[in-house]
Amino acid sequence: MKKDLREIFSNIKVQRATKTNTIKKQIQAKLEIVNFDKIMQDLTQKRSEDIFLFIRGHSELERFDATELTDESFKVFLQVVRDERVLFSGAFNKFGIKVARWQ
Repeated sequence: MKKDLREIFSNIKVQRATKTNTIKKQIQAKLEIVNFDKIMQDLTQKRSEDIFLFIRGHSELERFDATELTDESFKVFLQVVRDERVLFSGAFNKFGIKVARWQ
């Protein structure tokens, strides 16, 4: 019986599925450094009522175009609000970000 089954199944040819992998090119991320210490120094001197709007208008972020400006400003904003001297109000600014001010 085994021999009969081997003879039957040995004649069957199964074609294996070929795998196709696409090679993805690496994307180079553009790294732009913002002087965080300068922004913090100016913020402590001017004590803005809305930290995000202050950061967005700061001279350190002038080199970013309009599409990147809000994103980069928000990244800096997240670093600033970790400070204990930042107070949040219940309001939101025109970008939908909670208003934070320097104590």
